[in-house]
Amino acid sequence: MKQRDYSAGISGCHYAVRNSIGSLVMNRLPGAVRLTRRPSPEGRNFLVRDDNGSVYSYAHSPKEKERHYTLEIVSLTKTFLTDVLGYVENEDGSLTEGIAGNVHISLFYETENGGRPVRHRLYDCVVSPPTFDVQTLGETLSADTRKLELTANPDPHRDGAYSTQIARADNAQLFDSWFGLKGQV
Repeated sequence: MKQRDYSAGISGCHYAVRNSIGSLVMNRLPGAVRLTRRPSPEGRNFLVRDDNGSVYSYAHSPKEKERHYTLEIVSLTKTFLTDVLGYVENEDGSLTEGIAGNVHISLFYETENGGRPVRHRLYDCVVSPPTFDVQTLGETLSADTRKLELTANPDPHRDGAYSTQIARADNAQLFDSWFGLKGQV
C-alpha cells in the first residue's frame, strides 16, 4: 500500500526544549502555516549470509522507525535560531549561523477537525536547518516560507509514542493548558 503525504494547516505553534536541569521550556513559534508528514521509507527484504553460512532475512531499516515532517513557516524567532538551530548572537545583536547541534524538541500545534480545534504534540524531534528561496523584489510581494525538516523519533518514556493529541471535549482542563505545560511534558 502506497503511503501519501498528509498535510494540515496549523496554528498556535510552540516548541519545547529541555533546560540544564531537565525541565521543558515552552516557546512560541509564530508564523507556522503548514505541517506535512511524508511517508516513511518502505522496508526491504534481503538476505544476509554470515561467515558460518547461516542466512538471515532483514526486513526493516532503523530509519523506518522515524516519522518525517516538513514545517512551513514565514519567519523564525531569534530564540528558535539560537536554541535549536545553533545560531550565535554577537555583541552587536547580529546572528551568526553556527553548527546546528543535535537538539531534540517537542512540537506543539493546533489543527481543526470538523470545525473543532484539536491540539497536538510531536515528541523527540530533531530539526534540520531551513530551506528557503531568495528573490529580487518586484512590483508584487508574496510571503515566502522557510521549510524545516523534522524527524520525530519514538519517545522511550512514552512506550514509543510519536505524538499525542487532545480535543476540548476529551479533557477541557488539559486542552486549555496545552501550550503552558511545564515539566511534565
